[in-house]
Amino acid sequence: MAEVICLGPSPIGFKDEVFSSIAPTIEKSLEEAGESYQQFLELYHGVNKKNTQTKEKQIEEEVKEDAEEDEKYGHKKKIFQAFEDYYGILGLQNKRWMATQDDIKKAYRKMVLEHHPDKNAQRGEVEGDAMFKSIQKAWETLCDPLKRKIYDSQEPFDDSIPSADSIKVDEDFYSIFGEAFKRFSKWSEKKQIPQLGDKNTPIDTVLDFYSFWRSFKSWRLYDFLDEYDTKEAESREERRWMERKNLKSRKKRKADELSRIQKLVELAFSVDPRVIKHKEEEKAEKERKQKEREEAAKKKKEEEARRAAEAQKKKEEDERKRAEELAQQKREKAKRTKKLKALRAKLRKLGQQNNFNQDKVEALCIVLSLEQLSALLSDEKPESLKQAFENECNRIEEEKKKKEEAEEQATKEQDDNKEDASWTPEELGLLAKAIIKFPGGVSARWQQIHSFLGGTKSIKEIVKKVAKLKTAELSTTTNTRELEDSFENYKKKKKNS
Repeated sequence: MAEVICLGPSPIGFKDEVFSSIAPTIEKSLEEAGESYQQFLELYHGVNKKNTQTKEKQIEEEVKEDAEEDEKYGHKKKIFQAFEDYYGILGLQNKRWMATQDDIKKAYRKMVLEHHPDKNAQRGEVEGDAMFKSIQKAWETLCDPLKRKIYDSQEPFDDSIPSADSIKVDEDFYSIFGEAFKRFSKWSEKKQIPQLGDKNTPIDTVLDFYSFWRSFKSWRLYDFLDEYDTKEAESREERRWMERKNLKSRKKRKADELSRIQKLVELAFSVDPRVIKHKEEEKAEKERKQKEREEAAKKKKEEEARRAAEAQKKKEEDERKRAEELAQQKREKAKRTKKLKALRAKLRKLGQQNNFNQDKVEALCIVLSLEQLSALLSDEKPESLKQAFENECNRIEEEKKKKEEAEEQATKEQDDNKEDASWTPEELGLLAKAIIKFPGGVSARWQQIHSFLGGTKSIKEIVKKVAKLKTAELSTTTNTRELEDSFENYKKKKKNS
């Protein structure tokens, strides 16, 4: 018995946690094993000859025993009685197995009224009771479903199936095979039996028809063909032997019947014009789709090749243009460099001729661009050149001074920001309280504020911070309120701690 282990409920507050992912699947080779497999190998390779010989001996003994039983009981064959046409007796020879229970009941009542011995006596007819007994026997047989099946199975039946050679034109198929399927439909367990149809029947209906017949189940019985009558057995062993022989015969006939019907179904399916046409259409559709896929793949390949060629062409064109631009830029740069060198040389020469400061000349040569040098040397008259030289030097000095002032201002703002960041809200709160407690004019004011802050800030830092607040002209409004709020927050925090 398998044991089942059940886990208890998870603790309160437990949260699921994934410790690892699912392990990857692995492939394992399995090897056959076991007593039965070993016996199979021994039998297959002839290793255990003893067991093989034992089995062969058992089979020989069973065959010999059957032969002895056949010789002993085989002479007691079943005697078949003459077949009576019960449907004909009741007047149902045209309907036969297709007659319903109502049809049989009505026919029986009608025949009883006509052939009852009392009725014949009243009419003065001397008919005897043989006909009446036949009517009673027919009624007893046909009104019972099982007896009727046994009787219907005894009726003469054409088990032949048509051949493909009998079909000359398409219309022959529907008439010949339609009659054959109608004939075999007598044995169907299902009452709703599809028809073969004609050339206008939809293909789905046709396929459903063949699907029905491929899973055909027959109610036909072969008990009446039993070779031996078990009632004639003289012992239990003889009766069992008769039953085995009869059962074997029934199974064989049933298998032959189903094989015959399936042969009819497959033959009809192979020569059915509608199925042949459907297969041809499916094949043509499949070929069409295959052709479309091939054409689509070909077009896709051609399109990809075209796009690749265009991309390569565009890439080459871009590279060519880029190379031309770089070459043009290189030429322009070389041209500007050459012109710049010439202008610098000219400026140095004119500077020597006009006694300009050579340090300033060299500074201008380094700082000024090509356009600026061209503008400076546009007028080479001594007075104009001297004035332009001085203006340019002054301009450069002013720009240098402005740059230094801007850098100094940025450095100062950075330092101020660092100093502001060093003041915590608690220190700002204490500073606000100290400013109020020690106003201007108090002796040793800054030393007392320094002590009030606990010595965390130097006197220089305190003076600088207060001066900054005064410079912003907000010391009596916004900054004071901000400092007071900081101090109140500091007291609340200290009280809570």
